[in-house]
Amino acid sequence: MADATYIGRSGQQLGPYSAAQLAAMAAAGQILPGDLAWHQGMQGWEPANAVLSRLGLGGTASAPPLPAAALIIPSRTAPGAAAVADGAADRNLAAGLGKRWLASIIDSLILVCAYIAILVAFGFASAASGSRSVDALILLTLLAPLLYFTLTQGGAPMASVGKRAMDMIVVGSDGQPLGYLRAAVRYVLLVISSYLFPLLLVAFFTRRRQAVHDLVVGSVVLERASYDPQHWDYERIGKSPRGGGALFVIGVVVLVFFIGMLAAIAIPAYHDYTLRSRVQQAITLADPIKSGVTRHYSSSNAPLQYTDIGMSGPLAMPGDGGLITVNESGVITIMLGMPPLSGQSVRLTPVLSSTGISWSCASDDVKKKYLPLSCR
Repeated sequence: MADATYIGRSGQQLGPYSAAQLAAMAAAGQILPGDLAWHQGMQGWEPANAVLSRLGLGGTASAPPLPAAALIIPSRTAPGAAAVADGAADRNLAAGLGKRWLASIIDSLILVCAYIAILVAFGFASAASGSRSVDALILLTLLAPLLYFTLTQGGAPMASVGKRAMDMIVVGSDGQPLGYLRAAVRYVLLVISSYLFPLLLVAFFTRRRQAVHDLVVGSVVLERASYDPQHWDYERIGKSPRGGGALFVIGVVVLVFFIGMLAAIAIPAYHDYTLRSRVQQAITLADPIKSGVTRHYSSSNAPLQYTDIGMSGPLAMPGDGGLITVNESGVITIMLGMPPLSGQSVRLTPVLSSTGISWSCASDDVKKKYLPLSCR
C-alpha cells in the first residue's frame, strides 16, 4: 500500500494500515497516547497523534514527551535488530556507592558480634584447658570475615547480610554467582585495598562503579531489583540513580564514627587481654614448682628448701626478666617483668587440709583486670 503506515506500541510494530483504517482506529479510540507511527518518507518514528494530524486524519490526546532513543523502534524483521522492551533502562544497574558503604557498616557490626562470640568461646576453652594461645585467636579473627564474605557472596545468595539489607547482590561479569574461590579472592583484595585507601576510590571513576577488587575478579555490585540474567549484557550495565552522594557522605561519617568507637573499645580491651594472657603464662610456669611443693609437704613438715623440689634457686622466667621464688613455707611468688606490670607480683599459697593440699592465688598490686579469674 502506497499510504501504508505502521504503529509502534510497547516495543511492538503493528500494521501496516491504510489511511482509511487509521481514520477508523482514531475515531474508535484505538490509537493510544504514547503510540508511535511511521510511513514511507519519514526519517524515524514520531508520536502517532502528530503523524495522523499531518495526514488529516485527526489525532488522539497529546502524547507525553518521549526521549529520542525511545522514538526509534527497529523493525523485528530487520536482520540482527531487537525491539526495545519496556523497562530495559532499569535492568542490571550498578548499585550506588553510598548504599555499598552502609552495607559495609552493617557487615562490620555483624563481624564485631562474631568477634565477641569468638573471644568468649576462646576464653572458656582456655580456662578449661589451662592454657592460652594468642596465635589461635588471631587465626580465628582472620578466618571469620574471610569465611563470612566467601560463603555469603560466593554462592546462590550472592550477597552478605549487609548487602541484602540494602537490596544489593554481587555477580560475575557473566551475570552468574561469583563462586567461592573468586569471592575469597575478592575479599582478600578488598582488605588490601582498604589498607591502600586510594584504591577504593577507583569506584568513583569506573562506568560500573567497580573498585580494584571488582575489576580484578570480574565482579559487579547490582541493585537486586534490577537484576535480569535473561537480558544480561555486561557492557551495557548502567549506574543506578539511587544511593548516590548523600548516602555516601552519611556512610563515611557513620563509618568514621564507628571505627573510632570500635578502636576506643577494642584497643584497650586487646591490650588488657594480652597482659592477662602473659600473667597466666607466668603462673603456668610455676606449675612444676607447685607439684614439687605438694610432694614435699605430703611426706614432710620440715621447712622447704630449693633442693627439696629439685631447684638450685629462684627461677628466671624467659623473655621479660620475671623471677619465681619459693619461701620455707612453700609460698611461691611470681615477680612479673613485663611492662607495665614490671616489679608487681602474684602469690601462690599452699593450703593444707584434711583432703590434702590446695592452692590459692592472689596479688597485692596487680590490677584485677590483668589477673586470671582464679586469682581475683
